[in-house]
Amino acid sequence: MIQANPLSNHNLFVSHDLGETQDKISRFIWPHRMQAKQTSQIQARLDGIALGDMGLYFLRYGTKVEIDAGEISDYYLIQTALSGKANVANGRHHIDTSPGFTTLISPRGVTKIQMDPDCSYLVLTLKRQALEQQLSRLLDKSLPQPILFELSSTQSSHTVVLQQTLAHLCQQYNDFAGQLDQPRLNHQFSELVISLLLNTWRHNYSDQLQQTASTPLPWHVRRATDYIKDNIRCNISLQEVARQVGVTPRTLQNGFNHFLNQTPSQYIQSLRLNLIHRDLQQASPQETSVTQILLNQGINDAGRFAQLYKRRFGELPSETLKR
Repeated sequence: MIQANPLSNHNLFVSHDLGETQDKISRFIWPHRMQAKQTSQIQARLDGIALGDMGLYFLRYGTKVEIDAGEISDYYLIQTALSGKANVANGRHHIDTSPGFTTLISPRGVTKIQMDPDCSYLVLTLKRQALEQQLSRLLDKSLPQPILFELSSTQSSHTVVLQQTLAHLCQQYNDFAGQLDQPRLNHQFSELVISLLLNTWRHNYSDQLQQTASTPLPWHVRRATDYIKDNIRCNISLQEVARQVGVTPRTLQNGFNHFLNQTPSQYIQSLRLNLIHRDLQQASPQETSVTQILLNQGINDAGRFAQLYKRRFGELPSETLKR
């Protein structure tokens, strides 16, 4: 069980003012509207740390509050109740929580939370872009819709594993304040939590992810993916891949659709997007340009590719390179 306040050495604010509390929490966690039943009794406290693509926070209001966070679209919100009771609604889904209960809020509609006076939460925020990138790499395809998790996990063992992982991270960062705040380490912790969520918490891509992990590819699909990876910098056509593998284009197309849930063209596009995203993240804006990186990967139509890139990663290639 996570301790009462696992981030006590990282206080961000303490307040008895409703307006200040709403402003501060909107800045650190989520923009929201808030109503308190007894504003004179508010004893809000927020402790937390930002770890790259995720943030860990301890939150308490000290009075009964109703929160309207609107439609949360840029990140996922994982909340574990440490004390008290609350009601969490995400789109058409809602559930009552009690100590030890974890909920996962996805971008699928308005989010509203009602908290009792003695309610406190450990809140984990995860950037939507980071989750989608990792799942896209695992599936080797672009995602046609957001990842929609179940509001609560039907398997308690998965929830316990997640809670124990977060409790460990909190303890490490709380006990060694300032010593672990390194970008590379933060990124590794983010990837660990994301992998844990994608592989244990039920969502709308779970079946595809399980199939990808457990189903061995037939020889012609495996040989085709190997050929594509080896020649990704060149102009690759379906006919050329089929000729190299030794099957008809129709057989290859059917194999990709059945075993990878995408066409060969979509597989090539997804692989190029991932490679270019990696190159842009690792490049220096002073030493190279977006155009040069695209040309290195065989991309000649920069305008069209930039649109595909933004749809996939939520920003333009130039923004990734600058950042």
